[in-house]
Amino acid sequence: MSTTASPTGEGTVPIAPLATAQPEKIRSWKVPIALTIFTALFAILLLAAPREGATTFRLSTPTDAIQLPELVVPVM
Repeated sequence: MSTTASPTGEGTVPIAPLATAQPEKIRSWKVPIALTIFTALFAILLLAAPREGATTFRLSTPTDAIQLPELVVPVM
């Protein structure tokens, strides 16, 4: 706490410290709402437009030292 001299010169008057304002946290709901919308649209796309067939993933090439088999996954 600080002190200051009074205008009349008689003693000192205490000065209270200023209260500091805490900054408010601003929360934005833009990203969670956008992710929810895109997830819902993707789920609707998968359920409404299923595809037939299978997808093959090649995990190694013919020149690799260790040959891994191809992975066949059914398409949704």
